[in-house]
Amino acid sequence: MPVCSCKPVTALVRPVLATLRAAVVTAAAVTAAVVAGTAVAAPTTRTVLRCSASDSGAGAGAGPPLRTLRVGAGGVLVPAGATTLLVCRYTGMVEPPPDPTPAPAFALEAQRLIVDGATVRSLAAQLDAIKPAPSGVMFSCPAGFGRDLIAEFGYPSGATDSVTIDTGGCNELSNGAVSRLGRDAHVIASLEALVPEPRPARVVAELKLCGGPAPGRCRVSALRSCGPAAGSCVSADEVEITTARGGRAAATVRLHRGRAAPVELLPGSYGFALLEDGAHARRRVLQTRHATVAPGRLTTVTFVIPVP
Repeated sequence: MPVCSCKPVTALVRPVLATLRAAVVTAAAVTAAVVAGTAVAAPTTRTVLRCSASDSGAGAGAGPPLRTLRVGAGGVLVPAGATTLLVCRYTGMVEPPPDPTPAPAFALEAQRLIVDGATVRSLAAQLDAIKPAPSGVMFSCPAGFGRDLIAEFGYPSGATDSVTIDTGGCNELSNGAVSRLGRDAHVIASLEALVPEPRPARVVAELKLCGGPAPGRCRVSALRSCGPAAGSCVSADEVEITTARGGRAAATVRLHRGRAAPVELLPGSYGFALLEDGAHARRRVLQTRHATVAPGRLTTVTFVIPVP
């Protein structure tokens, strides 16, 4: 397993650091929801917590975790008085087999709201019990892939407190003002258990050519056409996959002889665009499809091109 040296309060250089938006509203409390990007709230508080659809961060995807505005958070990860907790799990980098991470990268894949006060207080106390790393000590950490939890603690009034937790590497935790190295602390496993990873969906994209000498006949095949002029050949061998909400890029797959290798996606709705490429057609959209993919199931997305 690849290793790196880490400073006492700094985990691996993470490709993307998390951001979380929380709003304090004066509206009545709403019912908890478990849909990515929707607001959830406890029935006993007016603080509404929200998981961002992505934790890819600001700008170029770099920078510190969101700095908490909660009074008292400069000395501890979680100031006293929290009554609710929203835990958000994010995918991190998209990794290939044998340990694949479903696309899209750095996307919300699970969330859970905790309203039991005793549980919230216990988890907060366990986070605060993690001691600062000894000064001047270097640690050898496993590789991290940007898979984060964001624990957003809500209070009866005032600002929330968000703690970003790297589930890889040396388990860096930070609320933007205080940082710790969890190093496999039990509380991290407890938080992960609250938001188990959903079963991914598997998707195969394919291209069928229909027609030709035998009308009505369709076959999975590559598509390449050439005109009389030099450099006029065009091929359609790439499919771009985007999220249905916001059109965020999820993955790009290449067709080999008309069919792509299976790709794992988070369950949900996606757009699929067949792209053609050539000297005069750079990634031009030839056809589009939409599909909703289910956990644990294989979905085939088929593009059909009529041929003479």
